[in-house]
Amino acid sequence: MTTSSSSGQENPLPKKVQFSLEPAFYQILDEMGSGVSVVVSKAVCGPMNSAIMAIKFIDCDQSRADFDSI
Repeated sequence: MTTSSSSGQENPLPKKVQFSLEPAFYQILDEMGSGVSVVVSKAVCGPMNSAIMAIKFIDCDQSRADFDSI
């Protein structure tokens, strides 16, 4: 698929990146922030040539308690 620019040139759309759901592929580097039921950590993904990303960990038990009280 391509898009056209105002100059009439066609530009290819960026390829969608798929990240693995396998926890062993990620190395947690540092905690970036946290809340009542989440922690956001800086991590690298080995198979993606060490792409740096943020991963959000959600405590589902804590989140569910919050939803039940609403």
